[in-house]
Amino acid sequence: MRFDFNRGYGFVQPEDGGRAVYVDARALYRSGIKSIFPGQTFRFEIWKDEKGRIAARNLRL
Repeated sequence: MRFDFNRGYGFVQPEDGGRAVYVDARALYRSGIKSIFPGQTFRFEIWKDEKGRIAARNLRL
């Protein structure tokens, strides 16, 4: 996982080894997650927006 709170976004790696998924700080805050660190595991849904971009949402520790 790579996340930069100063920039407000990062990327998470699915357990299946697939492509890293974008995650926005707002998605973390909406999920009640206040901090994350490398190696931490959590569950998330992969969501595709109207422009075809893929992002993580509904994150759970």
